[in-house]
Amino acid sequence: MSSPLFSVSSSSAQLTEINRVLTGLNERLQSLSGGAAVAAVAQAAVHYLPGARWASVTMLRQGQFRTLVATSPVAQQADALQLELGSGPGVEAGLAGTVHLVSNLSQESRWPRFGTRVSQRLGVASLLAYRLPVLEDPETTVGLSLYSDTRDAFDGQALWAGGIMASHCAMVVSAQLNRQRSGRPVQRPPTRP
Repeated sequence: MSSPLFSVSSSSAQLTEINRVLTGLNERLQSLSGGAAVAAVAQAAVHYLPGARWASVTMLRQGQFRTLVATSPVAQQADALQLELGSGPGVEAGLAGTVHLVSNLSQESRWPRFGTRVSQRLGVASLLAYRLPVLEDPETTVGLSLYSDTRDAFDGQALWAGGIMASHCAMVVSAQLNRQRSGRPVQRPPTRP
């Protein structure tokens, strides 16, 4: 198992580790397409980002949210709960194109219904949600949501590293949408039980 991003103390060593992780991820992405590529980025985020236990990649297109990939049923259900309520960090980030860090969902005042339900039903304690526009399609945004069962799971370094992973998600989904427009076949995202 690889070490988390930013697990080393010096800036030079951190940059070397980030470069190693991203180079490996990019090499892996070259052999994948469609849903498999999106899933690889989500899995890398869980594997390398400190505090991340589960992840999902969502897309907001033509006013509709859709979870493309979830690394576990917990992430899938947490996304579904936000959509059911029409409220939550991922929904708001998607609509506003922002980043939301929630350190303790059970005491979150911005989305109290979501926070209470997701912590009680699914055991999710912290959440980090990113939303980035797809440059070729300004009506589409891609989101990476990172979930943890630990309070205060995400620090400033995880916030920064998660942004890099979110950028990769946006690039992979953008490439997938371009293939769809060009008429080339695209693999469907893998479904999780």
